Amino acid sequence: MNKILHTLKWFLLFTLWWSCETVVDFDVPRTPPKLVLNSVFEAGGPMQVHLSASRHILDKEPPPAVEGAQVQVYAHDTLLATLADSLEGRYMAADMQVKRGVTYTVTATKNGYESISATVTVPVDTAHITEVKMDTVEVNEFGYKTLQPRLQIMVDDPPGQEDFYMIAVFKEGYYYEYDYSVDPPVLIDSTEYYEQMDIYTRDPGVEEYMDYGQELLFKDDLFEGQQYTFNILLTTFIDEYPNSQQGNFTYRASVSMISRDYYLYKASYEYQVWNIGNPFAQPVQVYTNVSNGYGILGGKNTVYISLD
Repeated sequence: MNKILHTLKWFLLFTLWWSCETVVDFDVPRTPPKLVLNSVFEAGGPMQVHLSASRHILDKEPPPAVEGAQVQVYAHDTLLATLADSLEGRYMAADMQVKRGVTYTVTATKNGYESISATVTVPVDTAHITEVKMDTVEVNEFGYKTLQPRLQIMVDDPPGQEDFYMIAVFKEGYYYEYDYSVDPPVLIDSTEYYEQMDIYTRDPGVEEYMDYGQELLFKDDLFEGQQYTFNILLTTFIDEYPNSQQGNFTYRASVSMISRDYYLYKASYEYQVWNIGNPFAQPVQVYTNVSNGYGILGGKNTVYISLD
């Protein structure tokens, strides 16, 4: 895809640039680590948060999980719950569901770190889906024409507000193992299977660095308050025979309305990844809505569509 071509281009430019470089040694100052909060509050889902600690830019080890912190959730400034420490940096209140339209604030305190907080309003609306279609289209990539499966999702975008969408496609089911030494073959084992599929788009409203992956992001700048069709291209065909001997699979798509902060976080992260290996790119600061720390507290409201 375009991302592969983009990476190869910068690799060649970097190779030429490296051959005539001057090495300059300098010290990168070390600052105290900060708490990193990562969580997406999804309407109808449990409240759960992951805490880790930031690392120095030259450290090679992964960020360490932070255990033993106090993590609390407030709704409209009223304390709802103190999340239970579930080890490895995970904190949750499985018996409390996230509600749409509610503004949540998460705070975290831990000895040796500055206290952090983040606030998000979970989107009230689910996507107003009017029609879903599956077909096959001819795609021209790098001069080669191929047939690709296409998913079309038509929505009515709400007027008078800024909306952000996230779309994903899933394959779920079981792989079957048979004993073919007997006739007829006998089922001897099954393996549960789950895959979030790679998808892409050529939508004019999607930046090139965000047009391929397991999740596609859209904002309604070009279709605010109008009917719009998301054209999603799948990298693999949905099985024509879902109940074959080899397996039994179902396919579904998710369409989420997401918070503005979550969109900005995901978009800036994708742009940072896009620029890896480009020596001429400007530094990209990944967006955060966490005060005194890093990470993201996002919100989303999701509807699922069967593609069978």
